[in-house]
Amino acid sequence: MKVLKHSLILLGILFFFNSCNSELGSTKKNKIEDKSVTLLIDGHEIKWEQYLFHLKKNIAFTYNHFYLNFGLENSNKFWETTIDGITPLDYIKTKTENQLMETRAILKLAKENNIINHFNFENFKILWQDYNKSRTQKNSNGQIIYGAITIDMFSYHNYLISNIKLRLKEKLAKTQFKIDGKLLKEYYEIIKSKQFSYNEKIEGVVFGFNHSKLPNNLAVKRIQEVKNYLKKGFSLNNSLEKKYPLGEYKKIVFHDSIPIFGEDNPDKIIRESLLKLNIGEFKVLKAQEGTFIIRLDYLSNKKYYPYEKVKKQVLNYYQNSEFDMLIKHIIKNTRLVINKEIYNSISKDNFL
Repeated sequence: MKVLKHSLILLGILFFFNSCNSELGSTKKNKIEDKSVTLLIDGHEIKWEQYLFHLKKNIAFTYNHFYLNFGLENSNKFWETTIDGITPLDYIKTKTENQLMETRAILKLAKENNIINHFNFENFKILWQDYNKSRTQKNSNGQIIYGAITIDMFSYHNYLISNIKLRLKEKLAKTQFKIDGKLLKEYYEIIKSKQFSYNEKIEGVVFGFNHSKLPNNLAVKRIQEVKNYLKKGFSLNNSLEKKYPLGEYKKIVFHDSIPIFGEDNPDKIIRESLLKLNIGEFKVLKAQEGTFIIRLDYLSNKKYYPYEKVKKQVLNYYQNSEFDMLIKHIIKNTRLVINKEIYNSISKDNFL
């Protein structure tokens, strides 16, 4: 709680920090005049240091995306390899632009709703440094420090933006996103099949190779062999463990009453994938931990959570959906200007 309180104090300082070079100034430009500016987002300058900061946040995600979707592993040629019409280098640049435009949309809305006054990248860095200096000094003086003594700049930035977004959602929920009970019940009826339904029991089987036992490229090759084997009419059963000693076969059962925690939990990924299959249908599944093939064997009838039980969740879902649509609308109408000289010269040497 002390860490949170201290961070919120710093957040408040940041909100009302005056700067004539604010990221949220009122002057809009449509042409890049400063050569150090990489992007203009609705006339607001994103200089190279800030752009590179955001790009570096996406390095691990980009590696993971190309590894899981295309089996592309890290190598000297990784960033220049073209797969499905795009290189990882172009992918990370596009993702960075999209994130910057989303952040800009959130800050714009936050300023319009008096959540913040200014949010300047240079001032943010100073506050982050002061935050770490203060905690380091307190630790040296023998004071109790909860959590890590210092925090990296990525985490600090994510924390601040997340708090701005949360406060913005809370305010819009009381003003722009209000809905009466009758309309909310009608909304529930529209979305309940996808958002508030459940199956009490799901059964299936999974066979695959953990990447700790078999490298990704070999695992993908073996699973393709298994897939071809199944297409010929053979069954997905434990006899595959004899044919492929490094593989593992198991029956799986999921009960709605037993929650699965963690977005990256392999069981959660398998469960969600099984729900997309028909009985007896199989599918290849790639995950960080390994490459598998799964089959759905049984699915109980779909049921629905009663409206009165999930009314708060329905309201939250409605307000989050409205918020997301509003952000997308702002992004759609955002003017992006790129400094092509800088943009086209970006290479892996700039961020690795």
